[in-house]
Order: sequence, then structure tokens, then C-alpha cells
Amino acid sequence: MQLIQTSVKHYVEAQHSKQMTYEESIGALMTRIKRIERESEDLRLGLVNEQLKSHQDTLTGLPNRLAYQERSRLEFLRARRQKTDLTLAIIDLDFFKIINDNYGHKVGDKVLRHSAQLCLRRARKTDLLARFGGDEFVALFPDTSAAGARHICEDLRCLVEQAAFQCQSRWVPVSVSIGVAGLQPGETLSALFERADAALYTAKRRGRNRVQGP
Repeated sequence: MQLIQTSVKHYVEAQHSKQMTYEESIGALMTRIKRIERESEDLRLGLVNEQLKSHQDTLTGLPNRLAYQERSRLEFLRARRQKTDLTLAIIDLDFFKIINDNYGHKVGDKVLRHSAQLCLRRARKTDLLARFGGDEFVALFPDTSAAGARHICEDLRCLVEQAAFQCQSRWVPVSVSIGVAGLQPGETLSALFERADAALYTAKRRGRNRVQGP
């Protein structure tokens, strides 16, 4: 009987030891899984942050040219598929080189940021306003006719013209010229951009500080 009790005791102790070892292994595994999950989440957030940076203009904080190109392709395909309106506007600061020459590039950068914020104030949440390069911006208006977008751009133009920008106790005049074009049946995205660009140059030839479009 004593031998049986001893064997049972040893068996129970061995099983308990195995259970403890198993629980420790499970605990270590769970800790490792949580660490991997945290590292994966950190990596995901890092990638998202890098992607956001790659789509953002560092000077103005607006979406950049890459962001415009990606969004415009999506909106173009959607407009074609759903047969909805899509309008593009190209916005250019008037005499920006003169501002840089007279006041310096630091002031020129401030004017760009100032103008970008004014444009954002008028843009709707569904619109895309992006810095295309230099002193040129693009605005994409989904589900909006050329006439509707032109009305928005006229408000934007007036807002920029009337906003006061002061530098070194001097008022710096700022205005924009804008070319507007609405997507036509069978037209490509590049052709739409070319027509908006042509409208912009017409606005400049006609005296600047104006909206030109259909």
C-alpha cells in the first residue's frame, strides 16, 4: 500500500510539474505574441505616417502632386463609370517671381502658405486642393459642373484678392489666375488638364486676377 501511495504521489507531482511548465510556456508565448502585435502595429503606423508624408507638401501642408495624380485617376474613373460631372481648376499666383525678387524667398514661402490656407477655406470637404508645383495649385471638384466649380473659384479669387498680407509694415498685393475645365464625354484625364491649363494662360493674357473657363 505504501508503494502505491508513493507512486501516486510521484505521479501527481510529475503532472503538477508538467502543468506548471505548460502554463509558463503558454505565458511566455502570449507575451511574445503581444510583443509581436505591438511591433506590427508600430510598423503599420510608421508605414501609414510615411505614406502620408509622401503625399503631403512640406511647405503648405496641402496634398502634393503625387496625391493629386492618385486622387484624380480615381475620380476620373468614378465619373466615367457613374456618368457624373468632374471639374478641374488650375490656380496660379500672379507675379509670384516679383514677390520673391522684391521681398525674398522667405516672404514668398509665407505668401504660398497664406494663399493655400485661403483656398482651403473656400474648398468643400469633397474637393481636393493640392500644390502641383512652384506657385501653382490644382483643385479637383467631383460631382460638380464646370459652371458650379467656376462659381467656387470666383469666390476663391475674391477671397485671395481681398485678404490682407503684410510684410515688414508693407502690404503685399496677392492675386490668383484660375483656369477651369469640365470633363467632356470621351475625354482623357490629360486632355482635361491641358484644357484647364490653356484656360489659365488665357486668364493671364487677359490681365490676370480672373477666372477663365466655359
